[in-house]
Amino acid sequence: MDAVQDGKTGLLFEAGNVFELQERLRLLLGDAALREQSFGCVEGLTVDEIKQRYPEAWAGWLRFDENYRMPEGETTRQFHARVMDAMNRLAATHRGETIVVVTHGGALDMVYRTVGNDWVHRTRYGNGEQARVTVFGLH
Repeated sequence: MDAVQDGKTGLLFEAGNVFELQERLRLLLGDAALREQSFGCVEGLTVDEIKQRYPEAWAGWLRFDENYRMPEGETTRQFHARVMDAMNRLAATHRGETIVVVTHGGALDMVYRTVGNDWVHRTRYGNGEQARVTVFGLH
């Protein structure tokens, strides 16, 4: 591989031995566009806290309307555009190279939907896995 990209500065420091990787790879750290979706005023709350404090917001979230956003957050459509803009930029910048992108499950969900041409036909992707390796190409 030719480069490593993460969605949160420092994530690779938690994921593995960066010093060893630096000898073999060109590291690109901290692209904020690959961070998780912004959930606004419910950021950091547990599901139970959201249900109690913001029951209408929780009901809206469960409908999976791509234009819905938690109060002060971003819509799934905005999130999708942000993530795919970053992925397309990386693909253009590193054309012909093999790169690794380390990011969150929600950001990966947006990529899976794009690669699978499956925007509104299913609910959120996710099965509780804490780590996954997925290989795909963007051209």
